[in-house]
Amino acid sequence: MKATTLIFFSVLIFIGLISCNDSVNFDDLREIGNTIHPKTGPESINFATPVDGQKSKYVRYVAECGQLAPVSFTGDTLELVISGSGSQWQLTESYTSGSPLFDSGRNRFTQSYELQDGYALIQERSASQLFWFYGNDTLFFNSPQIISLHQEDCRLAIAPEEIFIGDEMGQFDEFRVGQIAIRDKKAVSCIPIWVSIEAYLIYDSQNLALSHTIRGDQIDGWLQIE
Repeated sequence: MKATTLIFFSVLIFIGLISCNDSVNFDDLREIGNTIHPKTGPESINFATPVDGQKSKYVRYVAECGQLAPVSFTGDTLELVISGSGSQWQLTESYTSGSPLFDSGRNRFTQSYELQDGYALIQERSASQLFWFYGNDTLFFNSPQIISLHQEDCRLAIAPEEIFIGDEMGQFDEFRVGQIAIRDKKAVSCIPIWVSIEAYLIYDSQNLALSHTIRGDQIDGWLQIE
């Protein structure tokens, strides 16, 4: 089956899965050539200038490594809401009622979030769907030590066959996962605590665009849509 046909059917499956989920507007995700980019809205969380009540939304995708096969969307939607003031904030994650994982017993999770000049301190992340794998609790927005990254299949790499794992901050021009395309972002990876897991938080100074996990050759993650 041709890749374009696979992408077409993947998008059709996604429409069917999320058609009953009122929190997702699929029209906002469609792009020319079936390419999907992260989206933000007027009320999205802005890590640089947070405001009480800001919220961002993410959709869950799954795929396999190898020739950048098309992703499938599970129909799960995660809402991330920020509350607080000054430098002390809380991030609350919750599934929307139309999500297949809604009844999994992990419907809501709140984590503390301390904003300082140039970085965010995100603690107690073990139950988080977005931040759970990140071994370092500090998410830096600006760093003088940024390494250049490139893509190798479904992974980010520092050099040929040298995968991106550790506590460095990286920058890339483009990262594609199936029909998802992320451009000109920073990335941090999991510190290798878990065997056979690679994972990235992909973001800029304002938004978390993608949370991406690779287990062997199986991919799952969360893409920002609002």
